[in-house]
Amino acid sequence: MLRIEARNAAVPIERKPEWIKTRARMGPEYTELKS
Repeated sequence: MLRIEARNAAVPIERKPEWIKTRARMGPEYTELKS
């Protein structure tokens, strides 16, 4: 999770929608993978 936050911090606000989309798609799968 730290890795994702670090990446988000490096991403400009303009590309915010893009990383939000990636995070939304990665959310459920990432949670299952982490569990």
